[in-house]
Amino acid sequence: MLNGAMKINNLLLIISLIFLIILSGCVTTQPYSKFYKDPNIDINSYSKFYFCPDTRIEDEPESSLIFKIINNIIKDQLITKGYIFVEHPEEADFLVSTLYQVPYKEHYVPPETTYTPIKNYEYTTFESPYLTGSYQVIGSGTKATTEKTTYLPVTTGGYYEGYFYPLIHIDMYDLQKVNPFKPTEQIIKINSQTLFFSGSAVDSSKENDITKFAPTLISTILKNFPSRIK
Repeated sequence: MLNGAMKINNLLLIISLIFLIILSGCVTTQPYSKFYKDPNIDINSYSKFYFCPDTRIEDEPESSLIFKIINNIIKDQLITKGYIFVEHPEEADFLVSTLYQVPYKEHYVPPETTYTPIKNYEYTTFESPYLTGSYQVIGSGTKATTEKTTYLPVTTGGYYEGYFYPLIHIDMYDLQKVNPFKPTEQIIKINSQTLFFSGSAVDSSKENDITKFAPTLISTILKNFPSRIK
């Protein structure tokens, strides 16, 4: 079994890698994720889960509702994988804890020069005799003989562009190692010794509605959490 310090280090590594994307101002084309799974744990030994009721990282009034939406999505996806949701932590094998954030970051877009093609032609003068009545007249004209393409540079100035970075983090804790006779408050008390799975996913968008991105972010995380073999 990995010790608590190693588990904490893995968790910090996941969070630091996720926030590295945010701080660098990168724009993702698909969710970026990292996860940690204890290699010494047989996840198939778990079957019933419960949600930690104390998870909060934002003080907004709608925070509680958003957590309910996120947890319902997690619940549905875990049930699809063969796990069972229970109403009381004393009945659960593992505890699910969720966090979310939607930080905003502006990054500088440097000036860019594009080149617009412009076609130019070289003309030559020619003389051509023709008859008008009983007189011969020498006429003259021009015609295009050579085509040349030149490129006109157009430079747009640098500017700042901002993006939201919806992020969801999921931790799972082993409740089988906790004394079942302890009060509920102690059962749901999380600690690094029982952490066996941790994952984060982040995306980038012009929108800040975390619930819109939650299904994709959660599935990106939980694809690394194996289905239960019944």
